[in-house]
Amino acid sequence: MLVVKECSNSKVVTMLVRGSSRMIVEEAKRALHDSLCVVRNLIKDNKVVYGGGASEIACYLSIHEKADKISTID
Repeated sequence: MLVVKECSNSKVVTMLVRGSSRMIVEEAKRALHDSLCVVRNLIKDNKVVYGGGASEIACYLSIHEKADKISTID
């Protein structure tokens, strides 16, 4: 969990990574690094290719919306 409150200089943030073992800490550091790289890349070029089930969720939302308009189980 990362909480930043009332930061006067929003360009500087310290993150403390803790875990139950060295392996968990290293994995958390890799995930944090990957996340920061994603943010950096989005700032440089804000084009997005949707993935991770985005198309399935879009289909579900469309079907769910239309299903609410049908009163029968057909």
